[in-house]
Amino acid sequence: MDVAHALVADRCLPVWGGVLADSQRCGRGQMRRQWSSPPGNIYAALRLPSANPFASNAAALAVGTLLAEAFARQGIRVLIKWPNDLLLCPSFGSGALQEFPVGKVGGILLEERAGALIAGIGINVASAPSCANIREGGLPAACLNDLPHISIKGKGALLDIWSRLVDSFIFCYCQWEWFAHNAWLSNAEQHLVWKGEQVVLNDGERHRGVLLGLAASGGIRLLCAGVEKEFLNGNLSSVPCRFFSKG
Repeated sequence: MDVAHALVADRCLPVWGGVLADSQRCGRGQMRRQWSSPPGNIYAALRLPSANPFASNAAALAVGTLLAEAFARQGIRVLIKWPNDLLLCPSFGSGALQEFPVGKVGGILLEERAGALIAGIGINVASAPSCANIREGGLPAACLNDLPHISIKGKGALLDIWSRLVDSFIFCYCQWEWFAHNAWLSNAEQHLVWKGEQVVLNDGERHRGVLLGLAASGGIRLLCAGVEKEFLNGNLSSVPCRFFSKG
């Protein structure tokens, strides 16, 4: 992302231009947490247009939705863990087991400098962090090569899958004329993990309830003790139903 911003400053990175790294020495995620960056995975930065939905608080959610759509075009099922994580699913088949995510496969980080919005996108392809390197409460990690029908090896393969993802990403964005009217949120909800399930949101306080869906603001809607509430930030986690009383 630092390279991308430097290229923007030199007027060498147009909208939809990108940077792909083989590895990173100082990879970062949300809250400037360290992002493990060994060779074999995708560490990329993509410059986004300064237009809705990227010019709003829903930008990260929109990027996640477009990536989920782009992965689907490659035959890979990815779900969005609000607001900016990507979870890998074993298949597109029906049934709880087939729809259950196997782990976090990627993440999104947005940074704006001097009017240029850059999406940092990390995708585990060949490897994923071990459980010992995942912060407390974090989801287990997964990589694309965990899937039995996927085998991505070598820098050429990484460049190829990234190029195809970006092409599909841009294609979907250009096709979705209803971005300006927030109708895209219904599409985003199709990729939203835990919708209709009991969850806990920690934003400094703990809120628990049923995840109803997404809000036009880019936030989420929870049904907490019979009252619908909207949240713009926080860490979301799933909660087994046994933790809740009946009714």
